[in-house]
Amino acid sequence: MEVATASAYLIVARYNHSKRMKLLESRMRSSQVGMAQTEGQSTVAASEVDEHEQARRAAEALFPYEPPDAVKPLPIEGTREVHTFNSAYYKALPPGFRDKSKEEKLSIADSIIERLGAENLGIGWMAVVERQYFLSFVEQMSGKGKGSGLWQVYDIEIVPMDETWTESDIEARVPDLNKDETTADIYEFMTPRSWN
Repeated sequence: MEVATASAYLIVARYNHSKRMKLLESRMRSSQVGMAQTEGQSTVAASEVDEHEQARRAAEALFPYEPPDAVKPLPIEGTREVHTFNSAYYKALPPGFRDKSKEEKLSIADSIIERLGAENLGIGWMAVVERQYFLSFVEQMSGKGKGSGLWQVYDIEIVPMDETWTESDIEARVPDLNKDETTADIYEFMTPRSWN
């Protein structure tokens, strides 16, 4: 299929735990450098937000999760569908996970990651984005440019879809999907730790 004939794009984002850990290590190094600076030395400008924060902000912009006003029903404008993967990680979550405190969620997530192994989580999400919204969707994912935002913690596949695409074209490229109903559902399950 040629890009010129695409009526939509399938974006498949597979969470990569090792990429996330590298991003967090970079964040920790940045904060250690900042703490070591003394008065009179230059500091990082407020506009230079660390990469982890850029990714979190990009996720919140695409998939608002704060109730009641920001949460949006799916699909969001410019997409035909958006879903998280019904992953091994998702299946291992205990009942009532969403209602637990942040600390409990992090503890549960760490336990599941350790039990399943970071390479076996199967976490991710997909979106079918209409051609005219594709660039703005990608720009939102990118945060502050190349190599930043959500791109950094996912292995991304982009597939042009012509006007004859069907659900079976999508099913052939993605694992089983959750029946996400709101942007909060996506935000909650797009990573194992919900960007906390």
